[in-house]
Amino acid sequence: MSLWESGDSTGAVSLRDVLGGGVSRAPQSQTTGHRIAELIVRGGWPMSIGLPIEDARTYATDYLDLLVDADLSRVAGYSRDPVKVRRLLRSLARNVASESPSPH
Repeated sequence: MSLWESGDSTGAVSLRDVLGGGVSRAPQSQTTGHRIAELIVRGGWPMSIGLPIEDARTYATDYLDLLVDADLSRVAGYSRDPVKVRRLLRSLARNVASESPSPH
């Protein structure tokens, strides 16, 4: 779910407006940095909306564990090494969270 769908955003700025150049200055948000971190940890899982942050974090962690330990092997039709899958996901997460080098 998006933050607008979960009720955590007013939707005052849309991606369409930003990409189309229709937003010269974003409205000021009253959301604290701490709350933004909580929203990132909670994610967009519908079942996590309204849960205490620790329960939402556990929900996301449990989902990841299930994905690594069972789902990938079931979908692929053969066994995947959970340690290697977890390393791959860590590497992807690290790269997504890193700044991209300048092309110049």
